[in-house]
Amino acid sequence: MMRIEINRSGREIGQLQNEVDIKRARNQYLELEVIRLQSPQTVQQMAQEKLHLRRTPPQNVVILEE
Repeated sequence: MMRIEINRSGREIGQLQNEVDIKRARNQYLELEVIRLQSPQTVQQMAQEKLHLRRTPPQNVVILEE
């Protein structure tokens, strides 16, 4: 009886460790994805591709005063 419980516990520990490893890998991926998505190049690329925005030349910018 004791041996069966030890085997079961060992299996459960192995499964939980596997889940922890998977979640750590996923977390690492998501941290890298956040860094990538925050980069100015990515923001500009996504603005162009998804929102069809283009960078305005500086001579076309008009600053309005209050």
